[in-house]
Amino acid sequence: MFQSLDRNKDGIITKTEFQTFMKTLGFNITDDRAVRFVKTMHITDKGLGVTEQEFIAWMSEFREQNPEAILRDSFRMFDRDGNGYISRDELKSGLELMGQKVSDGAVSVMMKVADKDKDGRLSFKEFVKIMRGCDAQSPKK
Repeated sequence: MFQSLDRNKDGIITKTEFQTFMKTLGFNITDDRAVRFVKTMHITDKGLGVTEQEFIAWMSEFREQNPEAILRDSFRMFDRDGNGYISRDELKSGLELMGQKVSDGAVSVMMKVADKDKDGRLSFKEFVKIMRGCDAQSPKK
């Protein structure tokens, strides 16, 4: 996810990069709010910005404190049309937004595995199950 935010690949997430990323998710973040977000993590010797290590540490802490909020925000990121479901195209777009290159075949397999009620879309409940399943299978660092 850090790589998706760090548009110029200099190893630092700036206020502008944060705002750009949030805009792609459908959120308009004011300059003041973006500055406050970045300041909560660090002011680097290059100026106001966040390193990858700081971002990972912040995400880890936030995730522990707000697991349900992370899932809801992630679901909203994928559910681009806001209808409460993630379509196959929305799943592919969301994964690509996060920097994951996925083939159409891989997306079809993901949908087949996650879409338990076989309606061709993922509900929040189905999304949570698959995300928690991924967590359980992820290696711990």
